Amino acid sequence: MANGANTNVGSKGQSSMQVQLRRRLSLLSRVSSLAIIAAAGGVASVQQADAASCLILSGVGNQTVSSDVLCVQSATVTGNVTVNAHVGDPGAGQASFFVGKGGISGELLNNSLIVGGHTVPGSSTYGALTIEGDVLGGIRNEGQITSATGNAVQIGFINSGSITNAGTLTGNITNNAGIAGGLSGNGVAALYGTMSGTLNNYSHGVITGGNDGVYIADSFTNWSGGIYNAGSIHGDAGGIQIGQPGSHNVIFSGGITNDYGAAISSVKGPGVFAGGASYDGGFTNNGLITETGSSFPGSHDGAGVVFDATTVGGDITNNGTIDGVYRDGVLITKS
Repeated sequence: MANGANTNVGSKGQSSMQVQLRRRLSLLSRVSSLAIIAAAGGVASVQQADAASCLILSGVGNQTVSSDVLCVQSATVTGNVTVNAHVGDPGAGQASFFVGKGGISGELLNNSLIVGGHTVPGSSTYGALTIEGDVLGGIRNEGQITSATGNAVQIGFINSGSITNAGTLTGNITNNAGIAGGLSGNGVAALYGTMSGTLNNYSHGVITGGNDGVYIADSFTNWSGGIYNAGSIHGDAGGIQIGQPGSHNVIFSGGITNDYGAAISSVKGPGVFAGGASYDGGFTNNGLITETGSSFPGSHDGAGVVFDATTVGGDITNNGTIDGVYRDGVLITKS
């Protein structure tokens, strides 16, 4: 053949040159696609896995996940995102649904099932739904967000061993169904970043965790929208935990309200533990706060509500029941 080209023919009748050309074109096509996604704020901000393995959401207009998929990554979406199909589980090292830095300008609505969330010590921590970029219209759950071992809803994450990545959420988290953390996880976990919206758990909402129902880590910077509960929040270690005993970094404001007919409970820890640098906005209980276990090994365990923050502001109002099974109903420490 002219120019000495290799004319070996494969089983599908293609020459080696044709096969190489097809492979090269395929590679160029994939690189071009990834470049487009990166330009939209996708790959550059989605720091968890090869974007080609997940459904990528980006662009202008409302978007819907209508078919079952292993994982979803939101790059930059101008509009609402609706989940009407099962999402997950991609396994350790990835979130089932990941909101990248570009965020979502509208609402993220889950009508189906988002399942996943894994913590690999020394490697990565992702929730089933992991938030890095802002969701301006808030997150609304009308389905199920669950994890077998880790966190269900998570703000901020860890990857590449020890690199912490902050998340931002200015919209509310609204739950009208089920959010369930795994055996060693939390229902809602705020690990790194800021939250200015409100966590609203309405009358049909149930938030549970093998550790805490709601966990705001001392490594979280600021949660300013408060927590409202009209349903059930329950965890083995605590119902709601802000910070850690003796640690005083996270700032919490907006208060906590447990409404009529609602319950916040734990098995062995305080129903509510409020630590950190400061707690403000008051505390109102019109429902039930209690512990359900019989063994309380920790220094504050067995108390109904513990205020351990450096400063505490606002009124404490109780029109319901705060039950300290082993200690005080309301304990204010000397921290």
